[in-house]
Amino acid sequence: MGMTLPAEKGMDSRLQSTVKCGGIMKNTGIVVVIVLLWLGCFQLGQIIGQVFNGLISTVR
Repeated sequence: MGMTLPAEKGMDSRLQSTVKCGGIMKNTGIVVVIVLLWLGCFQLGQIIGQVFNGLISTVR
């Protein structure tokens, strides 16, 4: 009985650190996705703006 307790405790702390690391990775992934989406939208906005300016200048 006494022998299994330290092993269980060790596994528990290892599991917690793994979960913590996984959580950090997940949050980093979400941030990366948001940044990529934001950059994509920003570039898309610039392209649309350029197209719009081109259309306006050709209409004139």
